[in-house]
Amino acid sequence: MKKKFFLPYSHALDRRTGSFSLTEKILLILLLLAIITSTFSLLSKISNRFTVEIPAHGGVLEEALIGIPRFTNPLLAVTDTDRDIVALVYSGLLTAGPGGSLIGDIAEKYDVSEDGTIYTFTLRDNAVFHDGAPITTDDIEFTINQARDPATKSPRRVNWEGVVVEKIDSKIIKFTLKQPYAPFAEVMTLGILPKHIWNQIPAEEYSFKEPNSETVGSGPYKITKLRKNTEGIATSIELVSFDKYARGAPYISKIVLKFYASDAAAITAYKKNEVESFASFSSSSSKILIESAEKKSAKIFESSLPRLFGLFFNQSHKPIFAQSEVREALSLATDRRTIVEGLFDGRATAIVGPLPASIASATSTDLYDLDEAIRLLERKGWKKNADGIYEKKIGSSLETLTFSLATSNVAELAETADLIKASWEKLGAKIEVKKFDTSDLNQNVIRPRQYDALLFGEAIGRDLDLYAFWHSHERNDPGLNISLYTNRTADELLEKSRSLATIEERRLSLKKFAEIVIQEKPAIFLFSPNISYVLPAKIENASLDEIWNASDRFHNIQNWYIQTDSVWKIFART
Repeated sequence: MKKKFFLPYSHALDRRTGSFSLTEKILLILLLLAIITSTFSLLSKISNRFTVEIPAHGGVLEEALIGIPRFTNPLLAVTDTDRDIVALVYSGLLTAGPGGSLIGDIAEKYDVSEDGTIYTFTLRDNAVFHDGAPITTDDIEFTINQARDPATKSPRRVNWEGVVVEKIDSKIIKFTLKQPYAPFAEVMTLGILPKHIWNQIPAEEYSFKEPNSETVGSGPYKITKLRKNTEGIATSIELVSFDKYARGAPYISKIVLKFYASDAAAITAYKKNEVESFASFSSSSSKILIESAEKKSAKIFESSLPRLFGLFFNQSHKPIFAQSEVREALSLATDRRTIVEGLFDGRATAIVGPLPASIASATSTDLYDLDEAIRLLERKGWKKNADGIYEKKIGSSLETLTFSLATSNVAELAETADLIKASWEKLGAKIEVKKFDTSDLNQNVIRPRQYDALLFGEAIGRDLDLYAFWHSHERNDPGLNISLYTNRTADELLEKSRSLATIEERRLSLKKFAEIVIQEKPAIFLFSPNISYVLPAKIENASLDEIWNASDRFHNIQNWYIQTDSVWKIFART
């Protein structure tokens, strides 16, 4: 026998409503609907008042990178693509923080001795590799020893010369320097290798180990899949978030990095929605990219990179550059505004000295004055010959304002060189532009110092160590003093800046150094390129403030998010 259930007073309700007319029944239904709607609205407002949206784990980001990854071993990574992958997969004792700072990554804390020669790091208790193995000082020591091993052929080797490494215990490690070197902290961003994996591989074979799902780091993401085309060339890498990352599990569940041969190919992929994000350093490509991003209502970030491009004079190779009025006149005849606004469409920052624009003293970059340049040369005895080229008798020789300008056969540098040639020829100089493949330029022109003037760039690190670029001891290869510049006071300031404890003190010392270089003009500084970074509108909490290399854009990627949850405020993390 089935049981029957009735709502209390339902019979009475039926009798009452049964006597209603059709109009009364409709009005009753409408009244009930109004009560229900207002109740839900009130509850929703109460809920909204006491709840908050918080980041949730999930979502996918697909980004384009230019070039094929070669070395995703942090000891060997040299290209932007390699460094981007290393930044996501590996972690160092320290990592990039906001505003160009350094913060703890594997390290929980570190201390520096009063004399600046001893650095002591304490590892986080929760720091583990992707395979679950704990990170210990054995891994730190092993990574550094491999960096120092000539068989590894690591470009990081020079950073560890003369550094004594001492393990205190499994979580504390000490580094002793021969002399104070304040930028040493930057060296500690080197990604750490898991000893239990890499000690089974001979150092000579490191360069043959390509990225794959067996790659083990301790960074915010781990590689799960490497895709290749039919020719065996890598086309993409898939990474998933590492939930035991020492600084917190990333919110975005998966990142897919897709590789393209050129900016043009990557932008085409972006337009076709094959990728959602892309970082560009080319002004012409950035313009197209940003126009496409604006149509998609995407998020657009731009920042000046500390890559300084300038014209470096080799006085040893071309004696006319020893004449200060020649260097000054050429500087006055260099139209930086046209280069930045015309050639780079405003996506570069004009500069006049050897420091990144973000920390350089405020100095006008609108110094173009062709008439003053002509007057300066003529006051110093230079006269135009029958061909309209300035000449002057210096000692027993008749010198003419004729020289070559070497640069890389990269489109924007080649175009910059042609523009400068045109400007200087208006002054009364005769210029031959020589364009080389990058490898040929480095090996056969720059290293042996076989150039008159050189249009080239310098990548300034977060450590602001300009010693290799300007100290007189660095005039010859492998030093990077490509102006062969010598100045005792400048040398002293460069040496002093290396021993100063704080970044503020170093910047002040370097500004004094920069004033000397700007006055003496061993080089004419032109511009710093911008990085343009496009992200889809769905990405929240991303930023691109003061960065020192392209991979710094990922410095807080574990905090980016796509999905959210609604929770009561009392349960939200503060």
